[in-house]
Amino acid sequence: MLIRRRAFAVLAILLLLTAVSVLLDGRAPPGYVPRAAVISLALIKMRLVAFEYMELGRAPVALARAFDAWAIILWAVLLWLLAA
Repeated sequence: MLIRRRAFAVLAILLLLTAVSVLLDGRAPPGYVPRAAVISLALIKMRLVAFEYMELGRAPVALARAFDAWAIILWAVLLWLLAA
């Protein structure tokens, strides 16, 4: 029962972050900050999916940290490309 509640809570968070991303992308004035915020929210959602639904949270610590490092590098590269 607890697993279903946790999965539902994560789903609700993902839906909320998606709604915020849509609002930021569609209604915010064009510029770096709204796009950077959408990219950041997408990577937060990626981590939630990986750790909750793909069970990376139960994986060996080294694998989880490697995923986190990859996500941070991806985030930095995407923001750098956005700024260029």
